[in-house]
Amino acid sequence: MNNYGFFIKSLTVAEKLDTEAVTIKFNKDLTIVFGASDIGKTFIYQCIYYMLGSKEEPKRIKEAKKYSRCVLEIESYKGVSYKLKRELSGGNFELFEIHNSKEDKKTEFKGILYIDNKYRGRTISKFLLELINMEDKNIKINKYGQTQKLFFQNLRQYFLLNEDDVIVKKSHIIGSHSQDDIFKFLITGEDNKESIEVISPTSIREQKRELDLLDKYLKNIKNELEEFGTDTLLDIKSQVERLKIEITNIESKIILLEEELRLISKKNTIYTKKIFCPKCGKELICECNTNILQPVEEIALIENRKKEILERIAELKKILLPLETDFVIYTRKIVRRDLLTERENSIIKEVELLESKIKDDEESIKNIRDKKITKPMIAPIEKLIFEILKKIKFNIKNINFSKKTSDFIINGQERAFYGQGYRAIIYTSFIVAVLKHLRSMNHQIGFMMIDSPLNAYRAKDEKSENLSDNFYNYFKEESSNGSQIIIFENTDVPDEVKDKIEKIDKNGFLAVEKLF
Repeated sequence: MNNYGFFIKSLTVAEKLDTEAVTIKFNKDLTIVFGASDIGKTFIYQCIYYMLGSKEEPKRIKEAKKYSRCVLEIESYKGVSYKLKRELSGGNFELFEIHNSKEDKKTEFKGILYIDNKYRGRTISKFLLELINMEDKNIKINKYGQTQKLFFQNLRQYFLLNEDDVIVKKSHIIGSHSQDDIFKFLITGEDNKESIEVISPTSIREQKRELDLLDKYLKNIKNELEEFGTDTLLDIKSQVERLKIEITNIESKIILLEEELRLISKKNTIYTKKIFCPKCGKELICECNTNILQPVEEIALIENRKKEILERIAELKKILLPLETDFVIYTRKIVRRDLLTERENSIIKEVELLESKIKDDEESIKNIRDKKITKPMIAPIEKLIFEILKKIKFNIKNINFSKKTSDFIINGQERAFYGQGYRAIIYTSFIVAVLKHLRSMNHQIGFMMIDSPLNAYRAKDEKSENLSDNFYNYFKEESSNGSQIIIFENTDVPDEVKDKIEKIDKNGFLAVEKLF
């Protein structure tokens, strides 16, 4: 037997200040939690499930309203004990390691365990998977190779069962791809970390829709490019060249006129400086007879020329503006055509690549050979179930696994066609077989817990073999081999296992026990 896995030592439900609490302890081998209906057995089951990482809170029965948190004590098969604390209202876990010595029992706080990985810290799932040596395993979620991390809660159906689980007709032993993959990993030790993912038909349909959109877009581009026929394009280019020449000519004329304007403005400035009479020294006009008309006439001519130049510049700019507008329009048409051509070439390449990928993906789907549960894989479990049923004196002649129903066929009849009692016995035998098989692997859960697994079974008459009593005797024998079995029961059990009973009296599990 390997030393992976863990077993449950005790469950405590306590008030906030620890003044009142109730505790139930479990044997390392077999514990039968026994008592009448409605005294808290299901609440215990729900609390343990909750303390192993479920987000589903225990049903708050009226007796539980004053209690606020749970404490679950577990021990690994390597001999290390832990306490897990969690509020009954939900949330994360506090983890404590228990150090036992001859003198004292001390607990050391080891940190917070988160309920999920959104906090980027250590999760309850990771902690429990480490104990059972199943951490960092990948499971396939479909036949196309897509994988996800294994979570501890994914394993529930192989060790933690309620009364409805064992009698259901439809198999949940195996079935979906994730269930198949978990089961394959459990019995073979091989996970899918190296799984090669192929694309699904849904993704291929999405690719084809994308291809249709690209084809439509490409068609629109081609239609627009057709409007730029060879003659039209040459005409546009010639118009651009003509406009460029005209614009350049006009701009040159404007530059020359502006230069002339600058020069005569400078000359005008010289003449408009104060002119003094050389004889009397007065400005421009004086009583002397000196002739000053010449400069005044030249100033008038300059002003007239300036006016002419400014008017001509305005005319040229008026002519230039529509030419520039036309030039921009024609230039943009050429740019637009170039962009369309570039985009057309790019989309053609995209279409070719996408068509090639769709072809390859469709071919890869045709070649999928998904590894289902095979006869060699299931054979050890079939053998163990056969041995268990034989041991409890079930009238078994043969057993086979049906790939069609993902369930077992006993004596030629599918499990679903048996009555509730026999369905429960066969399913429980499967869980015990998995428990036994894992002891030979390099990983194991280490315990199983079932709520009323044999409650649906009733012996046909006093002379018939009581399979229920035989099964309880088998539970005792099997648990002594190193795997914990916890059973919740409200009907009588054989005398041989009564020493393994943890009885809940008529007051119920939540009857108060004073701690202080």
